[in-house]
Amino acid sequence: MLKSFIFILIGVIFQVVNIQDSFKDSQSITIYKNGASQTYYKEDFQEILEVFEKMILGSREMPAFGVSLDKLTREELKHGLWIEFNFSKTMDYGMPFESLLIKVEKDYSGFNIIRKYNGLYEGRCFYLDLEGTMEELHNFLTDKKTT
Repeated sequence: MLKSFIFILIGVIFQVVNIQDSFKDSQSITIYKNGASQTYYKEDFQEILEVFEKMILGSREMPAFGVSLDKLTREELKHGLWIEFNFSKTMDYGMPFESLLIKVEKDYSGFNIIRKYNGLYEGRCFYLDLEGTMEELHNFLTDKKTT
């Protein structure tokens, strides 16, 4: 009986872990603006992370119907504003990834999180439904320098 309870408790603990918890573990953040990019490393991206985490506060992970195709994603990176969280090792929140890529659209109240795994933006996405919009993050990143 006690053994069954422990396994159930462990299962509940693992289910509580969600994708929102992973962003703070990134080793660098890359901002893309119409194809130009700038990478910020751990010591330089705290402010970006704070604005992002404020935006996702209270968000809900939802079933994602989006599937990423590497070639199309790389083409889309040439247009608009994107943020990518890069990790030093493979992470796994139900699906493995080495980085997470998000298109930042000012008026969006939710977004797909595209996984990069084995060097490819390929496969199922995560999805977050926000309580607000991406406007504050969009405005903040628009002012960031890219090369």
